[in-house]
Amino acid sequence: MKASTLLRGLAIATLALTTIGYWLATRTSPWDIALYLGVWLWSVTVPGVLMQRLLRTPKDRFDDLVVGSVLGLVLQLVAWALFTALGVQHYLLAWPLIVVLPLLTIPGLRRRWRLARFTTSLHPATLWGFVCATALPLGAVGTQLMARSHLPDRAGAWYQDDYWHLALTAQTMRSLPPDVPQVAGEPFFYHWFANAHVGAMALSTSIDLPVVFARLWMPPIVLLGLAMMVLVGRQLSGRTWPGVLAAGTAGLSAAIWPTWFTLFGTGAFNVHSPSQQFAVPIALLAMLPLTAIARTGHMRRGEWTLLTLALVGAAGAKTSVLPVLLCGVLLATVVSAFVSRRLLPGLCRATALVGGVTLASLPLSSGGSAGVKIQLFSTIRGTAPWALMLGGSPPVSLEPILPGLKVAGAGVLLCLVLLSYVMAYGWMLAAVPAFSRTDMSSWFLLGIGIAGWCAMMLINQDGFSQVYFMNSAILGWHLLAAWGMSIGWGAAVAALGASRAGLLVVSAVPTGVLITVMAKAVSGPRPEPGSINSTIVTGLAAAGTPFLLLLLGWLLARWRRNAAWAAALWLFATGCLYGAALPQPTARRISEHLTGSSDLMWWTLVIVAVASLITMVTHRVSGRALTAGATGVLMVSSLMLATVFVDDARTISQRDSPDKPSTVTSSEMRAARWLRDNSGTDDVVATNVYCIGKVTTNLCDARSFWVGAFTERRIFLEGWAYTAQAHEANGVGGRRYVNQPFHDPERFALNRRAFEDPTPERLTALKARGVVWLFADASAGPIAKDLSTLTDETYAEGPVKVLRLR
Repeated sequence: MKASTLLRGLAIATLALTTIGYWLATRTSPWDIALYLGVWLWSVTVPGVLMQRLLRTPKDRFDDLVVGSVLGLVLQLVAWALFTALGVQHYLLAWPLIVVLPLLTIPGLRRRWRLARFTTSLHPATLWGFVCATALPLGAVGTQLMARSHLPDRAGAWYQDDYWHLALTAQTMRSLPPDVPQVAGEPFFYHWFANAHVGAMALSTSIDLPVVFARLWMPPIVLLGLAMMVLVGRQLSGRTWPGVLAAGTAGLSAAIWPTWFTLFGTGAFNVHSPSQQFAVPIALLAMLPLTAIARTGHMRRGEWTLLTLALVGAAGAKTSVLPVLLCGVLLATVVSAFVSRRLLPGLCRATALVGGVTLASLPLSSGGSAGVKIQLFSTIRGTAPWALMLGGSPPVSLEPILPGLKVAGAGVLLCLVLLSYVMAYGWMLAAVPAFSRTDMSSWFLLGIGIAGWCAMMLINQDGFSQVYFMNSAILGWHLLAAWGMSIGWGAAVAALGASRAGLLVVSAVPTGVLITVMAKAVSGPRPEPGSINSTIVTGLAAAGTPFLLLLLGWLLARWRRNAAWAAALWLFATGCLYGAALPQPTARRISEHLTGSSDLMWWTLVIVAVASLITMVTHRVSGRALTAGATGVLMVSSLMLATVFVDDARTISQRDSPDKPSTVTSSEMRAARWLRDNSGTDDVVATNVYCIGKVTTNLCDARSFWVGAFTERRIFLEGWAYTAQAHEANGVGGRRYVNQPFHDPERFALNRRAFEDPTPERLTALKARGVVWLFADASAGPIAKDLSTLTDETYAEGPVKVLRLR
């Protein structure tokens, strides 16, 4: 066996064992794991791979499986919609036969089953780099979602949005479109394709829905998103490592923070946003043909079909995806009209297609506009400096411009925060070599990011959901920067040689780390309100001066036409910027998992940098040896991070949840599960639980969703904070949307009095509204003693009684 084949096999095995390790560490049944993976292969990968072979020609096995699997997600959604509309969703496991049977029976299509003999395969260093790039995103899923979301019947306190998504997912298993789970009878208009996928997998596997949602579904989706980054990066640059670099920077939420605060809009992954996680691979599937048409001006018919399917999938995956893609294509089209009209016809067709799907999808996701206003620089109101200046969270404001600008020094602070954004995205300077007059891919990716940032700064959504525009768009900027970095690397190798170019990168990365560490030290910790501006100025100046000097040196070298110096300065500058961006957001988190002390990570970085520098200088490392050394470093890093994070997930999952007012007790969990098992799937449940703190108080935070989540039934009235009416009422009475009263007082009064002061007439009225069951929790509020005499008590444990209306 060749060493390269062995290294590839070890990389694949490491990634598989790491993913399975997270599942086992968080008490997931081995049988459930095996069943889920088998059904995933049958329901997603097989039909997707077969279909994509009809539409395009993959370049290698990695391309074949990854693009096929993402396409399979979209096809599964189409099948789910069809089966659910026909009322046969429980037979969803059979849907791949729609694709498989024709390709088995029609002679001309049988060749699609053959395993192609690809002439190329990913280099071992690329695979190990990909494994390393997945470490932090997978670790976040394992430690922040899987380990902290205790499965029934164990007491726990999930993040409230996860309850909401679990309840919504249960609705996708029985209706199309789904109802609002917490207000039975109200249609739901928002992006819910991620929930439909989870529901489809639960229907296909018959695995308990909380297990599918809180354990099994997300790791494969994260891996597919990062793998698509590799493929799009390769299409742009012709090399595999830029895609790995883009996947790594996206997974690390790379940003340069030279001061004491961070900013929104730097991360593409969010473990508590299923829609964002699900949208990443599908958005990248759309970028794959769009970057091709921006480069060549044309595509084959099958690729147009692939693009259409990807756009339809993106429309319901996340409403923030299509607008930024459309803006990216528009910018490429406009630039092409001036510099490369050869590409214009194809780009116009692409613009028409993306725009048409965007407009057609508006009714599907119209609920996402609830609570949305226009407010210039709206996102800055949530930053730490702005809150510190105002002495706390800013008041609810529906004004067309950022609240607080009348405070002394606010205008200067606004400018400094905007400059901080420039510094945070400083690694984007690496993208400069990617721009040309003959290839509009760079303008397409640039336009995606510009649109995302502008939307984040112009839209004011009461829950800060405008940030998701940038979270989706940042993928394009990571790809663009990595592409430019590969071009700069090629120029440096041509001018200096591989060993000297490698030496520059190895020395630049720790230099960038050192610059930002020193800038943070100079800027200091969180200041008093009177010295906010000065600390930001100090930090930005300390970090920006070295980078500015390097940039000026590069410009001078280019002006004097000194190719060697220009290439060297460019590579060193971009290496510094990446060094400043890569470890900064994550070093403390990783080091805390290692020892609980942030010092170890910094010392580790210094030791590795010095050791690498001495090795390269002493042994005059060749290009091949450099690649081998990089592979070894990536192997060790991947294994170390995987071991640490899997063990951390195991440790967290073994702890009992802290006793908080929002904790769902074991008895409450068992009562909810009993109701799920002993009620009809279309039954409606009434409950007296509305508030996130469980106890009902006037104008409480109405984000309690766990009854609907664990009963998996429609609730007559539960937490209403995420309804369209609550979002529209944001700011009324000076209150946020989560503290608004329910928009239908009659319904609320009927529901509450049925528990506190029941009468036969009130219970009859409740039954006339479709209610079959009452889920009465004494922890939330008083329960009338005679309620049990007016209904049939079917289950009681702890503070909970489950009653059936007569």
